[in-house]
Amino acid sequence: MFYFCEAFLADPLPFPDRETLEAVHNEHIRYIAEGVEKGLVVFGGPKSANGGAILIKAPSVAECEAFLAGDPMIKAKAQHYDITEFQIIEHDPCLDPLLD
Repeated sequence: MFYFCEAFLADPLPFPDRETLEAVHNEHIRYIAEGVEKGLVVFGGPKSANGGAILIKAPSVAECEAFLAGDPMIKAKAQHYDITEFQIIEHDPCLDPLLD
């Protein structure tokens, strides 16, 4: 199953300075990249405002939630995710390998 995970930044952010924010954000980027390598994260990136979005392929919402719980931005209480189960019906054939 696929899960569209929309991230929203905390307001205010829980960091004492910009350097701490950047450090945690860099850890977040590495964590999402690890999810791509494991085949959990299909794609992810920032939105034009307030957070980002990730498409996760996981057998269950519990596994999706478990992955997101390890996100450094979640651990730092700097953002939260809204998770929506997502079914791909119409798609470009280049996505066929993802749908197996």
